[in-house]
Amino acid sequence: GYQKEMSDFVAANPGFKSRIAFSFNFPDYTCPQLVKIADRLMKKKNVALTSDGSTCESENPPDSCPWLKNAIRLQTGCCETKDCGKQENRANGNGRTVRNILEASYRKMSSRVLTSFT
Repeated sequence: GYQKEMSDFVAANPGFKSRIAFSFNFPDYTCPQLVKIADRLMKKKNVALTSDGSTCESENPPDSCPWLKNAIRLQTGCCETKDCGKQENRANGNGRTVRNILEASYRKMSSRVLTSFT
């Protein structure tokens, strides 16, 4: 990812190019990969979509998975497969966008919890 930005960065200083022997290209994540990232981020924070802790990757995913999948698809413009023909979109941030979606939902959840006990 960020091929143009990194090329511009390396070109900004003539000494960089001689110090960087190779580069990596990281393609955009697919929608299923982004949902997996969301599941893992939620697990790391001990947050679950259901009381039994099932995830969108579970054999019987919770009813809230379509909400998460649609939010990810809408905000990132992700594809179901790597070869969907869309140009990569550096503006979406992919994994970072998923983290931002979840953090916004954590804030909403915290607000609901706090207002229900006041």
